[in-house]
Amino acid sequence: MEYTTVQMEEQKKMEDIIKLTPSLKNEILNTVKWGKYLAIMGFIMSGLLLLFAIAFLLFPSPEALDPEMEGLAEGFLKAGMIISAVFMTICAVVTFLITYTLFSGCKKLEQAVQSNNQEYYLIGFHKVKTCLQIYGVIMGISVFFTGISAFTTLVSRILVG
Repeated sequence: MEYTTVQMEEQKKMEDIIKLTPSLKNEILNTVKWGKYLAIMGFIMSGLLLLFAIAFLLFPSPEALDPEMEGLAEGFLKAGMIISAVFMTICAVVTFLITYTLFSGCKKLEQAVQSNNQEYYLIGFHKVKTCLQIYGVIMGISVFFTGISAFTTLVSRILVG
C-alpha cells in the first residue's frame, strides 16, 4: 500500500502524539505534586531571604552601634552589613524566579494531563527541564566553592600548626 502525502503527514502527526497510559499519567501527576512542594519551599525560602536582608538593614548588630567604634572598623562593619543585605536580596530574587519557573511548569503539566493537550506537555516539560538545568549549575558552583573552602581551611590549619 502506497501512502499519499496527506496520509504521510497524518502518520507523522500520530507519531508525534504522546501515548499516555493511566499509570504514566499518575506518575506525571505524582511528579507534579513533588514539584509543587519544592516550589512552595522555594517561595518560603525566597521570603525568608528577603526578610533577613531587610533585618540586616533595619536592625544593625550591637557592634555597629558601639560608640567607641570609629573610622575604618565602623566603615567595614556597616559596608559588610549592606553587602550582605544586597547579596541576600539577589539570592531571594534568583530563588523566586527559579521557583516560579518550576511552579508554572508543574501547573502546565497538570493541565496537560487533565486536558491531554500536547502543547501543555511541551511547555511544562521545558520549564521543569530549565529549572533542573539551573539547579544543576548552582549545585556545581556550590560544590566548587565548598571544595575551595575546605582546601583553604586545610592548608591554613597545616601552615598555622
